[in-house]
Amino acid sequence: HRRWSSGTVLIWFPIKDSAGLAEFENSVRELGIPKILAVTLIVRDPLLTPQKLNGCGLLIVNPPFTLDIELTDYVVWLAKALAQEAQDSHGASPADEGTGRRQTTRAGSVGRVYWLTPDSHGP
Repeated sequence: HRRWSSGTVLIWFPIKDSAGLAEFENSVRELGIPKILAVTLIVRDPLLTPQKLNGCGLLIVNPPFTLDIELTDYVVWLAKALAQEAQDSHGASPADEGTGRRQTTRAGSVGRVYWLTPDSHGP
C-alpha cells in the first residue's frame, strides 16, 4: 500500500464460516490501510455447512467514489440469484423430512457492501 497509496487494489477471498470471516476482517483492519471497502456474497448458510465454500468476498482498497452505493443493488440481486438451497452438512434440506420432496429456500443468502475502515470514506 505504501508504494502505491493512490492505486485501487482488489483482493478476492473465500468465505467458509463466520468466524473465519471476522478474523480475516480484523487482521485487515489492523494493517491500518484507509479506504477499504468490503463486498461479501454468501449463498449458503455457513452455520449449516462450515466446511464448504459458502460465499466469497472482495476487498477494494481506494475504491472509486460512490462505488459502495453503486454496488449495493448488484450484490443484493446476486445474493438472491445465486442463493443455494438450505442443506445441512449431510445434504438434507429442511423440506426433505418425511415428504420426499425438496423445497428451495433462500435462508442464509446475503449480499453486503460495507466499509472496513468507517472513518475514511466520504466527500
